Amino acid sequence: ETPMLEDLGRDLVACVPARLLLPAVQSAVVAAEQDLSSAAGGESELAVCLVRMQRLASLKAWIFAQATPDFVSSGLEVSANALLRLLSAGPKAAVQFLQSGGEVDDLTSKLLKPEQSGKIVGSIAAVNWPERCSVGTVFQMHALSAEAFTQFALRLDLEQIRPCMRQLLDWARDGQAVALAKQGSKKGASEDGSATDTDVACRFLAVLSVMRALASAAPGISEELLLPLSIKDLSSSLTAARRYAMKLAAHHRSAGRKRRKGLAAGGEPVSPPRP
Repeated sequence: ETPMLEDLGRDLVACVPARLLLPAVQSAVVAAEQDLSSAAGGESELAVCLVRMQRLASLKAWIFAQATPDFVSSGLEVSANALLRLLSAGPKAAVQFLQSGGEVDDLTSKLLKPEQSGKIVGSIAAVNWPERCSVGTVFQMHALSAEAFTQFALRLDLEQIRPCMRQLLDWARDGQAVALAKQGSKKGASEDGSATDTDVACRFLAVLSVMRALASAAPGISEELLLPLSIKDLSSSLTAARRYAMKLAAHHRSAGRKRRKGLAAGGEPVSPPRP
């Protein structure tokens, strides 16, 4: 079934004018986002929603890969907003999973699986749906959305890309001065703030996916645009990552001591609560 759907997607992009197809795909993105937001939060339901949005992201990438700069520029704001909706799908799915009762420690095995191989190189034949659009994961959603954003950005000049990147960074910051500022401070993330922390972390991971894809396609853009706009965010995110790593290490040390005490007393080892 997936190869047949992929063939249909290829035919649509090849045969339907972009001026007709792109608005239809962008409307489908809005509908898919609404379905994701209303999903119950179970792993299988969230994965189905992510697969749907991954396929829409690949369609947008194919469309932009064949579009002219004039066409992309003419609908710049609408397309940028639709791409942001795609990038927000991963964070939303992760939050939905936690709010429905899922554990933070289960996110890695359930939704945060590593992205699969494959790369868009400006050709309609570059994406393989059975490999990249058949399993719904946050990182795969990030990767495909980033590739769609890259094909979009490659048809703009730097001054047109700049406000799009600023909009993306503002979304990732989520009202903070820099990304993950609260999570990197001593009084940052609360014990019951797993969903909030996961949301902002996944947002910045989505931004990093975009930056990586852009830098790979146009290496000079890093120094000219990406680093000047995001250097403080990169620094703050590293601080937050270091703080969480230290917290996790302290938790494991405490867990190890409790297990050793339990064994020394001749009883069963104590299983400490998750951080």
